[in-house]
Amino acid sequence: MNIRSKPADCVTAVENALKPAMYAKGQPVAAMNLLERMKYYHVPGVSVAVIDDGKIAWARGYGVKETGGNDPITPETLFQAASISKPVTALGALSSSSRGFSIWIRRSMTNLSPGRFQRMNSRKKKKSPFGDS
Repeated sequence: MNIRSKPADCVTAVENALKPAMYAKGQPVAAMNLLERMKYYHVPGVSVAVIDDGKIAWARGYGVKETGGNDPITPETLFQAASISKPVTALGALSSSSRGFSIWIRRSMTNLSPGRFQRMNSRKKKKSPFGDS
């Protein structure tokens, strides 16, 4: 599926062609609808964005902000990130490592400012994959 040539197909796939988390290899997989899955898992609302070539190809909100409420989810609705920070951090570290950056974590990075992170990596000749120079 090509997002640039057929963005409507991508929207349809997200909305109506969800796959289960696990399924048997070689067996038919029933596609699921996003709104049905939200109802099944008691999720009042979600926001979906598809990124293509570093840019938002499309974004949509589905449902409402809270159960029983009328305030709709939009692409601008802010959500709490919750535990997503751990896998995102791991992905960033692995991506940096694969590009030749060394990341040595000797202490908590909670108080490590972006400027200090940049200074620590200033000895490297390659640019940071996080967009810092």
